[in-house]
Amino acid sequence: MLTPYNQTAVFFPVIKKLLPAYTALGYVSREMVLRSEFLIYENNYSVFYAPHNDDYNPSAEIIMIGITPGWSQSKLAYETVLSQLQVDPSASYETLCRQAKLSSRFAGQMRTNLIHMIDQLPLAERLSIPEVSWLFRTDCPLLHTTSLIKYPVFLHKGGSFVNYSGYSPSLLTDDYLQHFICQSLSSELAMIPHIKMIIPLGNIVERALLTLFPEYSDRVLCGLPHPSGLNAHRISAFEHQKADLIQQVRRILN
Repeated sequence: MLTPYNQTAVFFPVIKKLLPAYTALGYVSREMVLRSEFLIYENNYSVFYAPHNDDYNPSAEIIMIGITPGWSQSKLAYETVLSQLQVDPSASYETLCRQAKLSSRFAGQMRTNLIHMIDQLPLAERLSIPEVSWLFRTDCPLLHTTSLIKYPVFLHKGGSFVNYSGYSPSLLTDDYLQHFICQSLSSELAMIPHIKMIIPLGNIVERALLTLFPEYSDRVLCGLPHPSGLNAHRISAFEHQKADLIQQVRRILN
């Protein structure tokens, strides 16, 4: 389903205009989508549209939340939408966003690392599924993934765009980003009535959730390292936190 705060009506007509270029090129380049037609906000960083986080799963029990989609995830989401439009030009916005979400949610090495960590916790056992990877199956209704800032944020560096990591500016001190999180994520979570656990990806997300959404604090799994391959300390950090994480899962999903 489409999130309450979505911008499909604004940006999907523009996305459809990318079809000839996508058909000719075979992939989505930065130049195709990181431009003014898809710009939502600009300061010393830029917020661009991407379609996958305009979808939400009202049946979810487990919510995984990242900081903001990076370029790889956003690129895959756009390519999924454009590939679907090649097959069915009349596909609904809801269908297109859902397909984009299923293909791109924490895709690549990040998803692999995330599953590897959570598989060592009793989450699958408590949910009565064989393993954590089942949550990412298209026929599994238990998972919803999103981000604090559901559209991709890029910093301006050396004349190019680089992925935003939650620092400089801080999520909790930048007025625009904090307002965006409070407006968008609060309405999204409110539409999911049976949330059992929220899994923040890293301490930045964890701190933001506990600060801005204290009403969910008893359902937040605290201490899970960010699963990015760029996080060189994630393995040692996870081993250090593992015993406590196991106890938290047992308590939250009792």
